Amino acid sequence: MKLIFSLWLVLFYTSTNIFGQNWDDPKYQFSKKVFENDYKKAYYERFNGNIEIVNEETIKFGEKVLIISTENKLFRKIFEKGIFNPDSVFGEFTTKPLNIEQKDTLSTSQIVFYNMFRNDSLTIFNIEELSDLNPDYKTKRFLLWLFTNGRMNPIEYYFELYNDKAKRSTSFDEFLENAIMTFYYKGTIIL
Repeated sequence: MKLIFSLWLVLFYTSTNIFGQNWDDPKYQFSKKVFENDYKKAYYERFNGNIEIVNEETIKFGEKVLIISTENKLFRKIFEKGIFNPDSVFGEFTTKPLNIEQKDTLSTSQIVFYNMFRNDSLTIFNIEELSDLNPDYKTKRFLLWLFTNGRMNPIEYYFELYNDKAKRSTSFDEFLENAIMTFYYKGTIIL
């Protein structure tokens, strides 16, 4: 019986991904509300420091390390090109990892608190384009889940890319060439 239920879950999940997003699904209600109620267009500079592609999943932005886990390699280019600027989203200051001597001077609660606010190594996954929420072909909206050190659950973030030179026929690669980030929003903790 457990096997049949597990198979059903996998098939259900796969079918919803194959046939598209259902915006009436409660899972997407928060996304819609963010872009309807909290949206304020701004212009964020691309990351202008050193971007180092460490391996297939790891990109280093100066002292910050982002581990990007996505099956869609096109989405990875958003980060490789510095369009998604971690300094704009997570702050320019980079938390330094503690060495053994420093950790020995802190209490357990201080270490937990320190780890909760570290931004030197972040893991991004579940990147998804919210194509039904794109207002036009010059705008692409996304969500992603972010794991930080010291937290068990990811936080959902929303962001928007804009390219004023885009046309209806513009490919995703071409779109990214002149795209800038125009919005980001820290959403809820995923339970």
